[in-house]
Amino acid sequence: MLHRSIQLKGFFCIFIIFSAAVVSARSVDTKVLKDSSAQQFYYLFDGNNVDHWQSVKSENFPHDCWKVVDGELRIINKTNKRFGSCGDLITRKKYSNFELVLEYKVEPRANSGIKYFFQTKTGLGLEYQLIDDERQSATHRTADLYDLYECNEKKMNPPGQWNSIRIIACGLSVEHWLNGIKVLEYERGSEDFIEKISKSKFKNSPNFGLQEEGHILLQDHGGGVSFRNIRIREIKNSIR
Repeated sequence: MLHRSIQLKGFFCIFIIFSAAVVSARSVDTKVLKDSSAQQFYYLFDGNNVDHWQSVKSENFPHDCWKVVDGELRIINKTNKRFGSCGDLITRKKYSNFELVLEYKVEPRANSGIKYFFQTKTGLGLEYQLIDDERQSATHRTADLYDLYECNEKKMNPPGQWNSIRIIACGLSVEHWLNGIKVLEYERGSEDFIEKISKSKFKNSPNFGLQEEGHILLQDHGGGVSFRNIRIREIKNSIR
């Protein structure tokens, strides 16, 4: 029933995704978002306010790990190399159908990610990989769906420079964008999706990636990463 419910919602998302694709080149531009879509998008981080975020470990914001510096949300505590040493950030709210737009930059050798449909009970979610492609030996590269799908050819700025991201999740359809280019598209729950999960580290996680809603997570993976201009638009439809 869960799978069918998401499929029905996806039907109402097709037009939304098509319309968003028409303005894709502009939608990553913050000024355009402010001018033309202010009634739809709202800030999850505006360069100052962190009220939308909390630690994955508690309801508090981890000020000893993340700081707002020059309008950027940065990891500032990287002394412990153990994964999750400082703390992932999650949105206080859960999201279902959405369009997420943001900018990020990494330091050399950094490894991070943006998870969506994240579940606090399992600690799992679908992950848009962020990594220093040139200096890291990991098989998963920037804009991949971690451990499941590789992205298509992309144009990415090097460490120390800003890149723009766009993630659209509508029903079962998901798109990854990088610097104004769609680099990955997949269907949650499809035969291909299920097959890839069966060969991944998530093979023993029931219903992985099929939840109707979840948090958005900014990952602390022991490397330097900064985010700015984080905005989201919730896509509404009539199916409940």
